[in-house]
Amino acid sequence: MDIIEEQTSTIRKLLFCEIEIEFRDTYTPNDADLFRSFFSRITKLSEDKDSLRYQKFGDKVLFMKDVIFDVTDKFITGKFFCIRTDVFPQIINMNSDELTDIVAGEQDGIAETSHFVIDYRSEIIKMSIEYNHSGAKISDFNNYCGLLGIKFEATSKFNVLMISASENHLKALEDKRTNISEFKIRILQSNLSLIQNADQGLYSALRNTFDLFDPKYAELKLKFDYKKQAIPKAKDMISNVVKSIKSDLAARKAIDTLSVRAENPDKNFKMELYDLLVEKLKTEITVKRKARSRAIVSEDILPKMREELIKIKI
Repeated sequence: MDIIEEQTSTIRKLLFCEIEIEFRDTYTPNDADLFRSFFSRITKLSEDKDSLRYQKFGDKVLFMKDVIFDVTDKFITGKFFCIRTDVFPQIINMNSDELTDIVAGEQDGIAETSHFVIDYRSEIIKMSIEYNHSGAKISDFNNYCGLLGIKFEATSKFNVLMISASENHLKALEDKRTNISEFKIRILQSNLSLIQNADQGLYSALRNTFDLFDPKYAELKLKFDYKKQAIPKAKDMISNVVKSIKSDLAARKAIDTLSVRAENPDKNFKMELYDLLVEKLKTEITVKRKARSRAIVSEDILPKMREELIKIKI
């Protein structure tokens, strides 16, 4: 009879990325879907115990396994590992202060797991990856897949880019069904000129405030009775500002506060505060972990990661 290990709950952070990939004209995959074919080759390295499955970057050894393809819905899930082979940590009992060594064989390493989910249903390929402070990072995923793409003579480009939170929020706000109840911006007078090109109407309103009262800071807060009227002008203004600060780092840094309170179409149109200055798109989820080993339960976290990834709009 199998013994079911006790499980507890913990919080894990997810980061969201976009994968940019270009294939060489000479690449001849076994699959009509180039992207799926590429990851199938990476998976086969693990299945065949090919030496290429482990790639070393500095002190890190990177490895990918347990990759599963949902061919029908076009999702890929898997585990990405950062392996330590140099110096191992010790286990300490915090009652007795007793330290215990981790005894390892010659080929053993300490594996830190980062789960990932890839959505390749459209031309824009999205990925959610579990943030593990001690594990592999987004840059490691980029380096690992990029190097294998070169070794396979498959890709001419492989980049993993963080999805901008403000851009994702903007997609939600552009939904015709979404209503806005509040817009707020706060800026230092000496920085006002840096946002002049973002939206002329907004700039003029703030300029008049500074001209009339000469404050050090100005905060403009607009309240809308969203249940009674549509406010396309407000949406246009927000869109102009977000797109402007995306391409203009100086304008982004000039603004102290930029937020919108609006309905979230992914949460039954409940009101939510969108911080439009947050650069990295991330979220937290509650997942199960094994009580003794404290390893995250893959069967629990991966479906939740997929669910969160589907919500992302880019």
